[in-house]
Amino acid sequence: MTIALGLTASVLATFTLGLVASSAARAEDDDPDRIVRSIEIVGLSRIDRQAVRSKIYTQLGRELDRSRLSEDIKRIYALGFFDDIQVAEKPHPDGGIAITLLLVERPTIVAIDYELDGDAVKKDEIEKVVDLKPLEILDEARIRANLEKIEDLYTEEGHFLASTTYKVESAGDNQVRVRLIMKEGSKVEVRKVEIVGNEHLTSEEIESVMATREGGWLSFLTKSGDFKKELFEQDLQRIQYLYLTKGYVQIQVGEPSVALAPDKRSMEVIIPVTEGPRFKVGALEIEMVDGDWLVQKSSLYEKLNLKSGEWFDYAAMQADTAAIASVYRDRGFANANVGTDHKINPDTLTFGVTFRIQKGDPVRIRRIEIRGNKDTRDKVIRREMKIDEGDLYSGDLIRRSQRRIMALGFFQPPSRPGDSGGVQIDTRPTGDPRTIDLVVTIKEKQTGTFQIGAGFSSYESFLLTAQISKENIFGRGQTLSAQATLSGIRQLGSISFYEPYFLDSEITFAFDLFNFNESFTDFNRLRQGGNISFGYRLTDDLSLSLTYTLESVDAQLTRSSIDIQKLRQTGLTSSLRGTLSYDTRDNRLFPTAGQYTTLSLEYASKVLGSENEFWRVIGRTRWYFPLFWDFVLRLNGTVGVVEGVDGQTVPLFERFFVGGIFTVRGFERNSIGERLYLTSIPDGDLSPINIGGNKQFILNAEVEFPIFKEAGIRGVVFLDAGNAWGDDQGFDPFDLRTSAGFGFRWNSPVGPLRFEWGFPLAPRPGEDSSVFEFTIGNSF
Repeated sequence: MTIALGLTASVLATFTLGLVASSAARAEDDDPDRIVRSIEIVGLSRIDRQAVRSKIYTQLGRELDRSRLSEDIKRIYALGFFDDIQVAEKPHPDGGIAITLLLVERPTIVAIDYELDGDAVKKDEIEKVVDLKPLEILDEARIRANLEKIEDLYTEEGHFLASTTYKVESAGDNQVRVRLIMKEGSKVEVRKVEIVGNEHLTSEEIESVMATREGGWLSFLTKSGDFKKELFEQDLQRIQYLYLTKGYVQIQVGEPSVALAPDKRSMEVIIPVTEGPRFKVGALEIEMVDGDWLVQKSSLYEKLNLKSGEWFDYAAMQADTAAIASVYRDRGFANANVGTDHKINPDTLTFGVTFRIQKGDPVRIRRIEIRGNKDTRDKVIRREMKIDEGDLYSGDLIRRSQRRIMALGFFQPPSRPGDSGGVQIDTRPTGDPRTIDLVVTIKEKQTGTFQIGAGFSSYESFLLTAQISKENIFGRGQTLSAQATLSGIRQLGSISFYEPYFLDSEITFAFDLFNFNESFTDFNRLRQGGNISFGYRLTDDLSLSLTYTLESVDAQLTRSSIDIQKLRQTGLTSSLRGTLSYDTRDNRLFPTAGQYTTLSLEYASKVLGSENEFWRVIGRTRWYFPLFWDFVLRLNGTVGVVEGVDGQTVPLFERFFVGGIFTVRGFERNSIGERLYLTSIPDGDLSPINIGGNKQFILNAEVEFPIFKEAGIRGVVFLDAGNAWGDDQGFDPFDLRTSAGFGFRWNSPVGPLRFEWGFPLAPRPGEDSSVFEFTIGNSF
């Protein structure tokens, strides 16, 4: 070992001496006048000096190698920080040469501005793809690369003629502002959509599920003819999904062909499909992967939409999977999962499905956390929850809780069907598979309003209104409002208060104070008084309320000074009204699904101190059905009966008046009902007075559909029927006045506006063949 070390040391020493000798020999060969004595870097202000030096391989003390110096300059320029690099040589005082590198730094970007001439692509969408940042060094090649990415965005929106450019504007001190300029140009119209290879489904059926459609003369309204790459890619998935729902499980949608016209103003789209055979449902099996079934297996089969021997439907299989999973998730198994195995038999053309259930362990709610409530108190939200901490997980109870919280009206509404709006309930793992947290995230909306407005309608002539209201007072969930309205047919003022949980109980409380002066066709009615209500929620959707009303009422005929002995026209009303309500609407202001049904019984008697004595029953039911293409079917039915107590006649102001935009459209306001003929003074002519009826029956059906969805404008077609019968007339549901019509509605900044034309289907002498009405307010 000692000998080896000695040999190694000797070899190393010899090698080192050789290197020194070789180096010294090369140094002696160098031209002394060309030895590099110094390298100076000039012009740096923002760039790190060491970063530049690391790219210089020219060595001090060695003869200048111009090829190596040229490579140094290339490496420095490749940093991307400099516009110009110059090299200067001069004699060094100690002999040899001194090298000076003169660098001109590129400007620094201080701001990036965007100039758009349209809204096809939003600024925030452009900012997502642009990777230029302030305080970076100006690189015009990168700017041009970013412009190409921006043009791709416009192409995806169908603007193939879009152009982009940029400007670099000096900001002083070697700094610049970069302005990106976008001109979107005209949009390319889809002139033709062709499906090839389809034998079993028609092209019309396939194109009906696509968002990309051929343009036409109504394209400016329907947006047909627009091409958007993202929507077109979704169209290909929709086509495949359509075939899967029809049983074509081997469907293949090929690569589409998009042909752009030479002028880039129109295009044709060709989509090839290979359908394959159609399959029926084969054997259906349900298997439990872990644990006990907990429910009868037969009950799970009953939930299946798929049936052996029927055509296979992929959507039905998805629904079946979700239905089975919900059975276990509603029983506390939050992590329950249902997968499917498929067995395709090409000989019998059957598609067998096996549902495999893996329910996992039962999960309890460890904690419920409320987020986003800046004004609303936690208890206002928690009392709407149908599930509590410590309870077993239940998907159904969570969904019901979400609907109840949303129904408070304090949070942002949904932006589209299926959207949860301003209430989102998510789960959060706890680290323990047996527990889970619920996180309720809310987005509050402005609940205080102060409005002063003016308008005009055919129903009320001029209209002046002022309203101040505050929902969710102090975050407690209470509502207080005051309103004043002056129009051609009514003057009213009111103050209202509502407490949904009186003294933190399930009882609701409300009161109103009012002064109403309303003009009917043949009389004016003045009502002054108030009411107080208590209610109780029997279930989430069913509630019961009791209202006491005390008011002074006075009715004065407008076309005759003669009192109608048959009808009471003035007096004090003291009444009790009980109301049973069932409400499953998805939105209380603009419902698209569900129903709202009420049944009320009102009783006014001298026992309660009332001068006007009567009893009244009113039943109302409203149903809402979502249809295709965002159409909504609305149905309304109203039936009412009012009778005097102990043989007394019903007061004029408590009778039913039918006709007009709020009851049966196509007829003048309050024109349907019993008429009484009075003798006018002094000419003695008979004058008809509409005194309404003590029985009414009203039916309304309408379909509402979008026209300009973005502007909140919707169209409507309707069919109405109704009548009001007097004391001596019988209730006849087949003796109805009918009408049909159309209109449009605008959810304007001042409130919902209705413009509707009604046409009586069997007009009587003296009645108009059509009636146009418009007003402010919602339909039923």
